[in-house]
Amino acid sequence: MLAAVAAREPARVVVTLAALDRVAPALALLRERGYRADGVQLSAARLADLPGGSVRLAATNPVVVLTGEHP
Repeated sequence: MLAAVAAREPARVVVTLAALDRVAPALALLRERGYRADGVQLSAARLADLPGGSVRLAATNPVVVLTGEHP
């Protein structure tokens, strides 16, 4: 999918990935197509009840967001 999008050469591409093994190939593809590529990892946590009325933060799966821009 990313290759098809990059082939159309939009000025900006944004990709979200949950699997870490897909990050390096996606970055390489964007860079090979002439994009300045960068990324960040975002994570969040949900409130979860604990006994006694306390709460804790329960981690959710992080997501990697890659951006690519044509110079």
